[in-house]
Amino acid sequence: MGYGAAIWHSPTKPNGKPQGLAAKLQPLQNKCLRVVAGAYKATPTRNLEVETYTPPIDLYLDSRLAAFQSQLAHTEADKIIQKACSAIWSRIKGRRRKHKATPIAQNRQQEWARKREEHFLALGKTREQQRVLVAWRQRWHQQEVKRQNSQDYWDQIGRPLDHSILKLHQSLRKAESAMLVQMRTGRTGLAHFLHKAKVPGYNSEQCSCNTGAETPRHVLMHCPLEAERRRTLQEALGGQLDYSQLLDSPKGAVVASKWMIQSKRLAQFQLAGQLLYEEDQH
Repeated sequence: MGYGAAIWHSPTKPNGKPQGLAAKLQPLQNKCLRVVAGAYKATPTRNLEVETYTPPIDLYLDSRLAAFQSQLAHTEADKIIQKACSAIWSRIKGRRRKHKATPIAQNRQQEWARKREEHFLALGKTREQQRVLVAWRQRWHQQEVKRQNSQDYWDQIGRPLDHSILKLHQSLRKAESAMLVQMRTGRTGLAHFLHKAKVPGYNSEQCSCNTGAETPRHVLMHCPLEAERRRTLQEALGGQLDYSQLLDSPKGAVVASKWMIQSKRLAQFQLAGQLLYEEDQH
């Protein structure tokens, strides 16, 4: 998707939103991430990007544009482009004498690249990929502050973006991986989320045990209806249950995702449960 980005991409302004074609490509990337992750449409994009370790498309394109401009600077090709742009601008300026002169697009891009380079020089020498991660982390932290201050704070694992998150899925099959993503993001087929999403038929977020909202944390850790089955979780983790360890460690991810599918609480995973674990049931 990023082919030729140095020609058509409009760089994102500080704390701004994607512009131009990047704004149109972002929904396509989001759709692909939802398919790969097996996540609900209501799952925030920022969560999908973290869970799949995929940087925002505009930040990736920014890095490609900056890399191209860095390679092009002070070359013969750069001189030719500058000369052509100046000639074009002179003609446009002549036709618009009544209008106040404004910088040409090439100059704006160079100014953006210069400020970006100064910013990263202050952080030390880094490769372009690392610079994407720096910009991504900054955006993530800004969004995290807003999320924590909002009233709609979901029950989810809020670990900052980290490549090691992908290791959670190494031993999982597709259905188990999708289940893990849904539990980690809080967007699941359980009553708490479905009620908040105003899905017809879910007039309450309460679990059938009537002791709390039906969330992944409640089902895994507290629901009295699962007390018997919960022993398998305790045995797998050495006798003590910890929610973060269940959903944020490779060992816990394998046990928790399989356990939740076998609970049969989520209709979309019932067939997968039969196909994956039918041998265990005999």
